[in-house]
Amino acid sequence: MASNKRHFVWSLGLWLMLVVASMAQTVAPQTIEELSTALLSAKTETEREALLNSNKAMVTSALAGRLNEIANSLSEQLALDQSLAAFQLVRRLGEWLVDDKVSALAWSGIGIVHFQRSDLKLADEALQKAKLLAQKADMTRQIISIQSNQCGVQLKLGNFDQAIEYCNQAYQLAEKTGTPSTMGSASNTLGTVWMQKGDYEQALAHYKKSLALRESLGEKNRLPSTLNNLGLLSRAMGNEAAALRYYLQSLALAEETGNKASIANTTLNVSLSYSALGNGKLAREYCQRGLPLAVATGDKSLISRAHSQTADLLGAAGEHQQATEHYRKSLALAEQSGERVMIANRLLQLSANDRALGKFEAAVENVRRALAIAEATNSAYTLITCLTSLSQLQLQLNQTTEAAETVERAISLSRQTATKARLQLSLQIAG
Repeated sequence: MASNKRHFVWSLGLWLMLVVASMAQTVAPQTIEELSTALLSAKTETEREALLNSNKAMVTSALAGRLNEIANSLSEQLALDQSLAAFQLVRRLGEWLVDDKVSALAWSGIGIVHFQRSDLKLADEALQKAKLLAQKADMTRQIISIQSNQCGVQLKLGNFDQAIEYCNQAYQLAEKTGTPSTMGSASNTLGTVWMQKGDYEQALAHYKKSLALRESLGEKNRLPSTLNNLGLLSRAMGNEAAALRYYLQSLALAEETGNKASIANTTLNVSLSYSALGNGKLAREYCQRGLPLAVATGDKSLISRAHSQTADLLGAAGEHQQATEHYRKSLALAEQSGERVMIANRLLQLSANDRALGKFEAAVENVRRALAIAEATNSAYTLITCLTSLSQLQLQLNQTTEAAETVERAISLSRQTATKARLQLSLQIAG
């Protein structure tokens, strides 16, 4: 009897706990913060719609603004799946409220997340939608930001003239409206476009402008990008010691601000410089540190780069078979991202590895594929590198007439674009 009574009391207690838990789950959100949390925690579209329908009084632009803040914060932390889901919620609110401003913010955020993932086609489509909505709603500052991001997308796609057009539009509008932060971003991207086009003087001028603006604004989170790019330019001009100084400055700032993507990118750049300066030990240490950091960002182009550098170091150690595996991973990721200049560079690296393995036909095929991309994108820097690599292979295959023609083309292009380091290399080959 006592046992049955205890069982009844225990069962009653359990039932009461379940009732209380059930009531807790069905308590309606009382504030925008609570509704934001509930919407982000909902597992299905049906649940989200039910929450919106049952809390119509709180479905306002203020709710959209709070969700947009959360989405941006998640994007900065590289929690890209959660960020995209939050921006999609903002998009839904824009439709619900019939508010072009909310919709423009949502599509802009969606575009940035796709860009962070190197899903460039999706990024381009989202940013185009965002710009149309922002123009309709007369959102000048948002239009500037979108144009700046469109510039970055076109740069990665290898559409340099389009990238320059977008960046110039963003810079001019930012200057007109007094938005120096966007001027710094546009200048930074313009520097990279001009470097790809082989005009180092223009590139340096834009990078210096970006550096001055970002330093004056105290933008510690954005300075690493400009410093990194100055390092890349120094490297392209043959000044590896200066490149390393810029990279180490950039890395210190990135670590101070906790910018994961910047830390990964700069760590790999430091590895490159140490390798070029003959310090293989430090080059390997930084590269081994950089690969997992890159993977953690989810950025296809950055992960591709980490694999390519790992392969380069393996190749330098004579481990060409192992290098092949990393080069192929790197190429596959570059192809997924759609970054044409990166694809060309990965093909060149794979070609050099094929050549080291004695696979000359495969090496020539990969160089010619890279050359076709470089010609299509009008990337002078990559084109000269392709021609240099092709001439070396032609000489190795005793195709002296073809090699002489290729070298002449490389020298001519080097002189036109004033890429001094590449001109010196071409002249060495010719000699």
